[in-house]
Amino acid sequence: MALAYVGLGSNANLRGDFREGLTWCDKALSLAGEFDCQEVVVEALNFRGFSRFELGDAEGIEDLKESVRLGLELGLGRQTAVSYGNLCHLTQVLNLPRDCLDLATEALKFARSRALVDQEMWLTLGESELLFVLGRWDTALGQVDGVIEWSRQREAAQYECWAAELKARMCLCQGRIEDAAELLTSFLPQARTIGDVQTVLPSLETAAIIEQVRGRSTEAVQLAEEYEQQSRAHPRFRIESFLDVLRVCRATRQTGLAQSLLEDASPSLPFSQCAVVSGQAILAEATDKVHEARDLYQEAAQRWADYGFVLEEGQAHLGLARCLIALGANESATESLQQARAIFLRLGARPLLDEVDSHLGLATALSS
Repeated sequence: MALAYVGLGSNANLRGDFREGLTWCDKALSLAGEFDCQEVVVEALNFRGFSRFELGDAEGIEDLKESVRLGLELGLGRQTAVSYGNLCHLTQVLNLPRDCLDLATEALKFARSRALVDQEMWLTLGESELLFVLGRWDTALGQVDGVIEWSRQREAAQYECWAAELKARMCLCQGRIEDAAELLTSFLPQARTIGDVQTVLPSLETAAIIEQVRGRSTEAVQLAEEYEQQSRAHPRFRIESFLDVLRVCRATRQTGLAQSLLEDASPSLPFSQCAVVSGQAILAEATDKVHEARDLYQEAAQRWADYGFVLEEGQAHLGLARCLIALGANESATESLQQARAIFLRLGARPLLDEVDSHLGLATALSS
């Protein structure tokens, strides 16, 4: 019965109903404690901690730490690896990416030592996401390719979906548009079928920006609208993956949709605080509030630099430069463009590098 309660709690979390998830996990802990079922305690603490965290209680991470500690003490394999994965995720949400790599490596080492291949693949994806944020794309691409190959051999749709979406993001940034579009045809239908909000929202975001870059603005807007609808009940997940949706809104002048996405955004975590400032900058630029956008992009560039998200730092410098050019401050714009160029060159982000060079030519011509 206690295991059944844990299963109900886990399923509720996957649906995004964290209050129900917390209720079931509390019932599981009570029953497991009564009968000294320590293995069930490990699982219940894992999912309860996640529920607490998503309901705004940052101390929920302590449940996850205790779940990992107890799992290691009991010598449990799969349960400990699952707890490790959720602990890595919440640690990344609460802290800077570079501070999470050691824990991700520790978790992967544990899964490999127990030959828990499915958990190894899940943890590999988490580490790949960190590496993407930190700008180590070559390593991240190699890892996600391995997960995609493994997933297709075993028909593990959710793993393939997560890996293909992350690879598509990197391919798009590198200018490999057709590769990204081909991946879209697999990960987006899979995400919709799976229905997990943590899978659906990033997939819709990446699909929208792919379609926008391909010149399919109507499809891009439809995906952005779907994203807004799907994310209404999940404000934290919305903030975690809405920047490219907002860029689609800016490119297509869908300012009302952009405003809807930013309504009631009250970030309390490091990543979301950075993301909301960038989002406000994108909206201000889209609505021709150039002075406001300039100040917000400047703040965003510093925030992303402190946080460690290399690509978004470059995007903020580029946005700042566009505003400075519009305001006639071409020398300052050139400085921002050079900072953006250095970042995009290091990443191999060819389309963004081309955009920077185009603006550099304009700023130079206007200054001469």
